[in-house]
This record gives sequence, structure tokens and C-alpha cells, in this order.
Amino acid sequence: MCLFLISGLLLPAQKNFRPSHFSAGAGSGIVLLFGDIGNMGIGSSFHLKGTYSLNKWAFRISFLYGTVSDSDEGTANSSRNYAYRSVLWQPSVQAVYSFFVDKHRGYNKKKLVRYWDRWRVDVIGGLSFPYAVVAPGNNFSPTDLSKLKSISLAIPFGVGVQYGISENLAVRGELMPQFVFSDYMDGFSSPYSEANDFMYLLSVSIIYNFPDKHNNGAIYCPY
Repeated sequence: MCLFLISGLLLPAQKNFRPSHFSAGAGSGIVLLFGDIGNMGIGSSFHLKGTYSLNKWAFRISFLYGTVSDSDEGTANSSRNYAYRSVLWQPSVQAVYSFFVDKHRGYNKKKLVRYWDRWRVDVIGGLSFPYAVVAPGNNFSPTDLSKLKSISLAIPFGVGVQYGISENLAVRGELMPQFVFSDYMDGFSSPYSEANDFMYLLSVSIIYNFPDKHNNGAIYCPY
């Protein structure tokens, strides 16, 4: 009995499973830009992100590439006949707080217990630095060519929902409005404009959670 108790303290089966701290994600989405040309510019985006998680808090960096375009056709400014196409490059740093986490008890191929986050619902905020390269179209001939290539500061904020497929894979959706401290994401600022441009980022990602080194070599017991 003594040998059994002592060996039980040394067996890796007694090691607690630790959720992964590091994850990486990739995905695509939709860009909506409310500027001074047209009504609402629509485009697509692709992104990469890396995340470090601490329980309900997480911190991440991301990089987005996207395009968005619009024109005055069919608007109150149709006689002006401006158009644009913006290519967006955007690095970002963000903090994520999960106010709802649903733990799931699952099993691996050896029928041993694993716990992972089945559902996560969170709020997101941070800083981003959108760089817009604008190509003017139709009658749009800007006098300040420097405005066609400009980097700006922006504040992204929004909500995200994540569903865990397994301990390593998850699917995530996010809605991210973004205050931009610039009125030239479309390369143009009307003299009658009273606000800066505004963007919405809607995205879907596949997330991969890297295994934690703490779990290496452990034999997990379902009891």
C-alpha cells in the first residue's frame, strides 16, 4: 500500500492538464468603409493573428490586408462622379476579455479526458495603424497626392464568438467597428465633412491552439 501511494505521487497521470496559452489564427472577412465618396464602400480582407491567453484575458497582434471601393453612382453626388479603390494594410494590437466561457469535457483518441473551451464570448479593444493606398477613379483628381498614401491611427473595438471544435482547433467570428483618426481612407475629404472616416470589419477565422509543453509526456486519467 505504501509503494502504491508513493508511486501515485510520481506518476505523470497525476499531472493536471493545462490549456494552451499560445494560439494562431487565419481567416477572411468583409470591409465596410464609410467615407466621403459614395455611400458605403465594400471590400474583402485577409488576416493573420497570434494570441497569448491568460484565463479570461488574452492579448494578441494581428495583420490585415484588404481592399475596398465605392463610387458616387446612384448617390446625391452622382453629378460629381468620384470613385476610389483603397488597398489596406493594417497591423494591430488588441486586448480580449471573455465574459462568457463554457468548458467542454471531451476525450482524445485514447479515450482519455480533455477539457477545452467549447464557447467563448468576448469584447475586444486596442490600437491599429491602417495604411491606405488609394487609386482615384472617374472624375476624382486629387490635388494633394500625398493623401493617396497615408498611415493613420485607429481604435478598433467589438465583439467575438469562438467555438471550440477540439482542444487544438476552433472557429471564430468577430464584428469590429473601427474609429479612424483620418478622413482620407478613400483619398478624399469633402469641405462639408464633419467627421472622420469609419470602418467595420467582419471576419471569420480558424484558430489553432498550440499544445502546452507542461502536458508533454503526461498520461491522463479520466477519473
